[in-house]
Amino acid sequence: KWPIKTIFRFADWRRRDIDGEVISIKNAHDALVDLGMLPDDSRKYLHGFTVEMLEEKGEWYDLEIVELT
Repeated sequence: KWPIKTIFRFADWRRRDIDGEVISIKNAHDALVDLGMLPDDSRKYLHGFTVEMLEEKGEWYDLEIVELT
């Protein structure tokens, strides 16, 4: 079940810096804790995350949870 890592993907057709999405990642990890899916977002449970930006029309976000062994 734990530890996990997350892959945060988002689409944005405008050209902007990828590091501008850091607050969105923080909010996503906090939501996992609030929903009871993760005890807390410390390094004991969350070992890392990856950010992928796709230059596509529309604006959407996707969070993939990967269990580490």
